[in-house]
Amino acid sequence: MTVCYSDPLDASVTWEASRTVQVGFINEDDRKSMSDLLYRRRALIFDLYRDPSVLLANIFAYACFLRIMDYATYLRVEEQIRNYVEGAIDPLELVPIIVYEANRDQLCDHIAIINGSTTHPRLISSYYLEITKGF
Repeated sequence: MTVCYSDPLDASVTWEASRTVQVGFINEDDRKSMSDLLYRRRALIFDLYRDPSVLLANIFAYACFLRIMDYATYLRVEEQIRNYVEGAIDPLELVPIIVYEANRDQLCDHIAIINGSTTHPRLISSYYLEITKGF
């Protein structure tokens, strides 16, 4: 079943969760670079910083297959993330969150939270290619 929803900022835009990546980087250049990379790999980019006061307030209200953010954004939504992972019945069913710019042991210790700064880029790239085979 395909999950689709209207954009919270523009009702004329529809998002397909199975192709959508949430991107949350405070630095505009980093956000654009990551978005461009993912777009070239046929992902739909849900930019959390289009209106952070609305979109970061409840990031889990917007379905996607992957969330990628910097550590500063992670800190802004950390309580939401902790509630998300702690409330999971099956942790393997959670949408993964890749966090960049974090040091070791700064992130919530959970299988769905991946430290992009301490994980080899080839592993992350291979993971992405695996979960997007159907695109």
